Amino acid sequence: MLRTPLALFLFAFALPPVYGASPNLLDNSGFEFSGTKGHTADGWGTALPPEVACVVDTAVFHSGLASQKLSAPESVPVSWFTVSRSVTPLKPGAAYTMSAWIRSEGVRDGAGAYLSLNFFSASGKRLSFFDSPAKATGTGEWRRITSSGP
Repeated sequence: MLRTPLALFLFAFALPPVYGASPNLLDNSGFEFSGTKGHTADGWGTALPPEVACVVDTAVFHSGLASQKLSAPESVPVSWFTVSRSVTPLKPGAAYTMSAWIRSEGVRDGAGAYLSLNFFSASGKRLSFFDSPAKATGTGEWRRITSSGP
């Protein structure tokens, strides 16, 4: 039995605090491009223990052609299972918003599935982070969650 199977379909947008949407700054935000079947989408990185799988799933997705799926067996201790992508350049002092469609199955323990918008200096030091107030736990259908900052 899997403890935290999680399918993610992620879109990230840069939205300054105005009324119109800005362009999507995140390449391969729909996870459609993957050079190797059964692996992480092109351009995406992970921070996962070896027992946790992160693959492009073309059978389950919200829209487009694919989702990114994280699966962890029950034996893996609760931790931050991370799928990430860097976006550069960003404008200092600008506000950014990231949103994702998340579908969860059997997510329990810990905070659940959520978005964290992180800002780093050129040297790699984390300057700030903004977690989505909404968290996906248990089993649920697709829902959009959002994180904004600064």
